[in-house]
Amino acid sequence: MSWMPDLMASWVRYAIVRVDKAEGIRPHEKGGVKKGEVEVVGLERFLERTVSRVEIGVVKGRVEEFKREMERRPGQGNLGKGMKKLAVMGEEEVRGLLEAFLG
Repeated sequence: MSWMPDLMASWVRYAIVRVDKAEGIRPHEKGGVKKGEVEVVGLERFLERTVSRVEIGVVKGRVEEFKREMERRPGQGNLGKGMKKLAVMGEEEVRGLLEAFLG
């Protein structure tokens, strides 16, 4: 398996972001979005925090079903070494995207 994904490979990376500061963030200021100013969570953690009753087993099952559907897509190629079909983005990458988007 190569370190690069096939051109036909599909994968999803996502982030659910919460700003930890009451006054918000100002990425245009010196230093951009600083470490710790945002919290990045995945779907399960987000639902645990926002829904009074959530059946995590059902959520996990749906996520696994989504991954299987991605595998069955026509022409689906192999992912590079260490890559996952579905993954939460890291905080550093999310901060960079926020800076680019809001800056």
